[in-house]
Amino acid sequence: MKNRVVITGMGVVAPGAANLRQFDNNLKNGISPVTFQAKLEQLQFNCQVAAVAQIDEQEHMPVLYEHQLENASDFIKLTVIAGLAAWHDAGFVVPNKEELSEPDWDTGLIIGSIWSGIDYISQSLTKMVDDGQTRKLGSQSIPISMHTGSTAHLSGILALGNRCYTMSTACASGLDALLEGYNQIKFGEAKRMLVGGVECASPYIWAGFDSLKALVKIYNNDPTHASRPMSATARGFVPGSGAGVLVLENLEDALARGAHIYAEVLGGTSNTGGQVNKGSMTMPNYNAVARCIDGALQKTGIEPNQIDFINGHLTATKADPFEIATWRSFYKNGYFPHINSTKSMVGHCLGAAGAIETIATILQLTQGYIHASLNSEDLHPDIAKLISHKHIPQQKTNLPDMQIAAKCAFGFGDINSCVLFKKWNEN
Repeated sequence: MKNRVVITGMGVVAPGAANLRQFDNNLKNGISPVTFQAKLEQLQFNCQVAAVAQIDEQEHMPVLYEHQLENASDFIKLTVIAGLAAWHDAGFVVPNKEELSEPDWDTGLIIGSIWSGIDYISQSLTKMVDDGQTRKLGSQSIPISMHTGSTAHLSGILALGNRCYTMSTACASGLDALLEGYNQIKFGEAKRMLVGGVECASPYIWAGFDSLKALVKIYNNDPTHASRPMSATARGFVPGSGAGVLVLENLEDALARGAHIYAEVLGGTSNTGGQVNKGSMTMPNYNAVARCIDGALQKTGIEPNQIDFINGHLTATKADPFEIATWRSFYKNGYFPHINSTKSMVGHCLGAAGAIETIATILQLTQGYIHASLNSEDLHPDIAKLISHKHIPQQKTNLPDMQIAAKCAFGFGDINSCVLFKKWNEN
């Protein structure tokens, strides 16, 4: 028997948003948190703007002090903050571990990330080792820097006993983590899974992209107009940071405890394009992207015309027209869903992007609105040949009857993921 899977909790720390409420407000009002970064100017980056998630002193630090994480690396802090917010949003409480004899065998955790503890490694660990101070590192240096540090800390706080690990599939990491958690519940291996993605802000992460000229460099004096997915004047992506975590739950258990349900996860697919047929380390094989989308449709039984809304990967690079063309190939009768890019507001949060953008997708789906794709007024001519401006909202658009949404993510190494969601209707 295959279980149905629903979303019962969400937590986010995104650029310009310390919590879910602020994130929703920013989406609705088209607020861009992209700012000039003096540190990047000092380091002579071509790109000197970024969308950075801030840890709020009043809201977040008490949580970190409670769990003795005030000195942890940012990727652990962000994961714990977003994860506990999602846990509380789902109606659960943090257990008193002194009263437990067993962990929660029914609940697991999967977090996607690319670089994880690079902030601590680059700022502290390498310097202390190079200075011959290894004896001063302390016992926390390993859990703070290791790739599984975020899941180890959060699963320890919540006493989770099911499958817990960190996964890395480049920029698809956050969405792939959700898909893995979905399958864990669907096939009866768990009742609940916390899933999501995290990436901290670090010039050591962004430097390689700047060297590749993948980052935007001509809007340093105009940050809020720098992120331009689908635009003719797009010149690369804006780097971002943050964390997003969702609580996935077996529908039967969610209903039994009277949980608030945001949406149902219908299913999805991930694949790779093998870096053939024009696919490469940095560009998707769009035949593989099409197979990924088709696989999600086939697995869920959804027809393309049933999709009301697509939250694209859409990074403000040369890949954008190809992504739109791939989606366009599924529609032969003139119909095309609304499509937008959350990266137009929060930049590209890399390993966290799939999770943060999924939360944006669910907020829009459940409330019946589509946020603006900022800075896409001058639509790329190759995109304009395929779809019109009416498919790409330039301001918040109400769509109360929306039922089905698609979220896709593509990553370095020719990795693809696509997941479909359905608005929850009690009947």
